[in-house]
Amino acid sequence: MIGEKLRSVSRMSIIYLCIQTFTANANIMGSITDSKTNEPIYFSNIFLANTTIGATSDKNGNFEIHHYPPGEYELVVHHIGYKPYSQMIQLHRNKDIHLSIMLDQRIIKGDTVTVTAENPKEWKKYLDHFIKHFIGNSPNAIHTRILNPERIDLEFDKNTGYLTAKCDTFIQIENNNLGYELDVLLLDFKWYDIDLHEKFYGKEKKSKPISYFLAKPLFKEQDPENKKQLLYWQKKRQETYKGSFRHFLSCAVNDDLEKESFHISRDGLSLPHDSLYITDMDTLGNFKLSFNGTITVHYTNRIPHEKNIIKLYTECLKCNARGKQVAFGPLDVIKKGKWGQERTADWLPFDYTPEYTINQLFLYKDLPSF
Repeated sequence: MIGEKLRSVSRMSIIYLCIQTFTANANIMGSITDSKTNEPIYFSNIFLANTTIGATSDKNGNFEIHHYPPGEYELVVHHIGYKPYSQMIQLHRNKDIHLSIMLDQRIIKGDTVTVTAENPKEWKKYLDHFIKHFIGNSPNAIHTRILNPERIDLEFDKNTGYLTAKCDTFIQIENNNLGYELDVLLLDFKWYDIDLHEKFYGKEKKSKPISYFLAKPLFKEQDPENKKQLLYWQKKRQETYKGSFRHFLSCAVNDDLEKESFHISRDGLSLPHDSLYITDMDTLGNFKLSFNGTITVHYTNRIPHEKNIIKLYTECLKCNARGKQVAFGPLDVIKKGKWGQERTADWLPFDYTPEYTINQLFLYKDLPSF
């Protein structure tokens, strides 16, 4: 297999691009070539991580992404047979970006599927645990499934208790509760699984080992069958966004914490909002946010009230006014509570905004009601 095309762009993605055409005019253009042969690589997948925006290189290795809002993004390139490529890019209004990207080859197994376990039954057990950690167990997860699980290689180290996973292609995910399809590039997955390794996690183990995964998703809007389904997706997206870590970041930099029912505390004592150190917005619309020690974030707009504990393991978090994080790693901030339990099934694209639902209602006005 030379390469694979991204799944077709949905009607909603096209509509979103049309809307953005009138509000921004940053363009990305470039070429994809082999680092050894300098030959063009066609059907490479290029996308802005955590968004609905992607493209495929043509027979000459060229690609174009038009009319995307100014800001800072991670551009990711994937092609079977090559190592994944990514770089941070800055989009400025009225300025085009031209990129010459060279991909390094890697040795792959081909199209043969290898179960990295003693038998298929054991692999299926590992897959069930992978899905629990990767997709999650939230209400969204119940309606979310992996479409190509056979492409995932799973290994369990009985000495350390770690379950690891890798995939040479996109993990294709269908989230029918939020109305998205995701093509997820899994770069790293290392999860300590207590159920698979109970003896290791016993009285002698004082603290639970760190677990994490690093993945770069491309979202695609599903087309609703009727207005009832569209309204359902809108409701579930807003429920997922409200009270989320991204919602908290957006409220923090916009000084809307109290208005949106967020409160912070430490050791049971309320903290003033200026306990969060926030820089002025830079030219790309980004803020830097930091705080000392561990803080508890309370979200009181739900019954029961939600409580999340967060601690920074980096100098600061970088995000824009919509709470979109920039250049972040999986261990930059450790979260406990609901935020710590959120997984792939609870992800929303960075270009999602609650206000976007009004445009959807107008553009789908001709849909049948049921």
